[in-house]
Amino acid sequence: MITPGYLPTNFTAYYYETANTNSGAVYSGSLSISPTALGVNYANDLRLVSISVSWKTGGLQRSRQLLTYASKYGIQRYVCN
Repeated sequence: MITPGYLPTNFTAYYYETANTNSGAVYSGSLSISPTALGVNYANDLRLVSISVSWKTGGLQRSRQLLTYASKYGIQRYVCN
């Protein structure tokens, strides 16, 4: 579904980034795309996408995670059939 290395599996981003300096909160994240554990006939066309981000602001460590599914042909092909 995806060419290996096309999307980074780990990344860092800054809240305020310019050509000469990076300042503010530093966001560290990870991305993974894996097969699903669903027992459906279209499972080979479906992937589980997981994105995690963490950062520190105001002296507190924070983090968020997003889990979603992505399909090869879009949702319409599976819902409308």
